[in-house]
Amino acid sequence: MKPAAAFILFLLPVQILFAQQSTSMLFSTTLKLSSTEKTFHYKLGERKLPIKVKQYGEVKDLVFINMHDDENSSVEATKLLLEKTGGILIEVDNFQKRNIKFRLGPSIFQFDPNRIFTREGIEQTLTFHHKKVNKRAADEIEKFGQWLLRLIPENPKCVIALHNNSEGNFTIKNYLPEGDRKGDARNVHFAMEQDPDDFLITTDDEIFTGMKEAGYNIMLQDNVNAREDGSLSVYCGKRNMSYVNLETQHGKVMQYKIMMEKLLNTINWKDEAAEYNYLVDLKETHLSSMIISNTKIYFNEKIVGEIKSAEHRNDSTALKGQLIITNGFRIYSNSDFFLVLQPAGNPIIEIRIDPTREKKIFDAKNETVQIIQTAFSAR
Repeated sequence: MKPAAAFILFLLPVQILFAQQSTSMLFSTTLKLSSTEKTFHYKLGERKLPIKVKQYGEVKDLVFINMHDDENSSVEATKLLLEKTGGILIEVDNFQKRNIKFRLGPSIFQFDPNRIFTREGIEQTLTFHHKKVNKRAADEIEKFGQWLLRLIPENPKCVIALHNNSEGNFTIKNYLPEGDRKGDARNVHFAMEQDPDDFLITTDDEIFTGMKEAGYNIMLQDNVNAREDGSLSVYCGKRNMSYVNLETQHGKVMQYKIMMEKLLNTINWKDEAAEYNYLVDLKETHLSSMIISNTKIYFNEKIVGEIKSAEHRNDSTALKGQLIITNGFRIYSNSDFFLVLQPAGNPIIEIRIDPTREKKIFDAKNETVQIIQTAFSAR
């Protein structure tokens, strides 16, 4: 995935024929954020599928995506907020239809665009609609899914999927112990006073806690054991990406807006810096003098924190102190810290995720981050 949506025009594959751009200043009784819109026409088989990417203000780490073009109440409500809060809105323009159809040679294929982010999910949606899998069609859909993912900037604060549902068709009850999707949930909060059709799905423990305390229906996805269906929620969960699916019934624009406002407040609360105790055992004692305050902590290529203090043990074989994690990044039980030597210069700290382990919030008050010394980095 590429880190900045502003440069997408130069990075997209040859399937993109052209992009149209328009910029407008949005005004009412109060000044609203300026917006820039780009429409890409993705060549899917013999079809040119419009994808709209709208940037509100300068915020690039909040990404809102609407993949089902018949679920419009969610988009209408969200646009009212984006004019004030900022963010990136990605919309699949599919003539107000849920499933996408395209022609490939003599055949027409269709698929659910929220089932295309793994090969397994693509094969499932093609089998559902056509009773079998056509390899050429699956290849085309897979390329489209990977292209859509590249529209999301690297390491976003949160990816928010915009969805609507019909009365009783898909509710929070599906995830309760007696529900047909119970295996996808690690935790569920069912608010009796809320309409079960209005609920959220998240990969993020802190968002789950915040929205639960606010009194909303919400499911915390089991990111390790959730069924592999090719959905964006499962894709994000396996990569430790903060993701939320916000659902209400069709037509409930104001309810959607109220829930989205609370969700954004919860996400912004996460931006506060967090402090953790750490301990590192050193294989070479001379390294103790190289780890100093301001030693940077990376996740992928992004700096997400730094060492705040370093206290050397008498024999110089270990260090302890405090580290700070910023930029809304949080530490979980499946996060591993490595002290990485550099060919030149001081070491750095790298965070790596083990998606096979259960993801729980790291208890900063009662747990210590263990940092492991490893080999040279290619950085």
